Amino acid sequence: MLDVNNISVKYTNKKILSNINFSINESDVIGLIGPNGAGKSTLLKAILSFIPVCEGEIVFTSDIFSTNKYNYVGYLPEERGLDLKSTVQDQIIYFAELKGCKKKDIIPKIDYWLKELDVKGDRKDIIKKLSKGNQQKIQLICTFIHNPKFIILDEPFSGLDPSNIKILISIIKRLKTQGVGIIFSSHNMDSVEGLCNKILMLKKGEMILNNSVNNIKGNYEKLNVLVETSDATYLKNIKGVQNIKNLENDKWLISISDSSIGKVIFKEIADNEGYVSLFSHQPPTLYEIFNMEMESQNE
Repeated sequence: MLDVNNISVKYTNKKILSNINFSINESDVIGLIGPNGAGKSTLLKAILSFIPVCEGEIVFTSDIFSTNKYNYVGYLPEERGLDLKSTVQDQIIYFAELKGCKKKDIIPKIDYWLKELDVKGDRKDIIKKLSKGNQQKIQLICTFIHNPKFIILDEPFSGLDPSNIKILISIIKRLKTQGVGIIFSSHNMDSVEGLCNKILMLKKGEMILNNSVNNIKGNYEKLNVLVETSDATYLKNIKGVQNIKNLENDKWLISISDSSIGKVIFKEIADNEGYVSLFSHQPPTLYEIFNMEMESQNE
């Protein structure tokens, strides 16, 4: 679907993106992560030809990406761009017409999307009167309503409360099953990990991670241990145990400084309880990987 082939971007003779290379296929959901200033928004704008690349090329459906491909793309910018004086319906129709849609085809879809995103308001409401969260939902409707094949979301969870994040995650999952390719940037590592089959991480304009979630996790030492016991707090006295968290009922997640500590934990539980009903080394979370990469890059 989309191939980003070794692109670089310069600004006043300084490279702000360097040799970025990745692909997005149908039904891929790629999480774009990195610290502030890493180049995430710049990359998304470069894909859309909003800013020029000085090296490499971007190919969409076997052709060089250009403005004539916009009708197939849905884009949610980090800087939201609604006309606050417009009605909900007029604003949605305006963006849909920019994507080549006809008004008569869009109007019947508006109520569906208002309900789907649980917008607290009516199609005739002035956007300025809506809450910021509901304004964000209108922007999302403008992104989705023309049935794009490829979607770019820049910080889509910004301004949404947990219940609305859950709604958006559900919609993204459904679009994935329909074959839509999606790339989104976010600082919400839990949402990225739960949604994405691939991760792309940038640091200072360079790509430092680009792989499937499972492959990325497989490259790191397993420093979490999942155990089942009525009370694991006594294990905190073991040297190398960094944190103990109760997940649910009798399941506990124990963070350790070295994978060899797992053997000590296993023996301790067996000696205290006579048997071990559940013991599993767990890969690090995406949040932990993010922090490890930041620390290693700063060394």
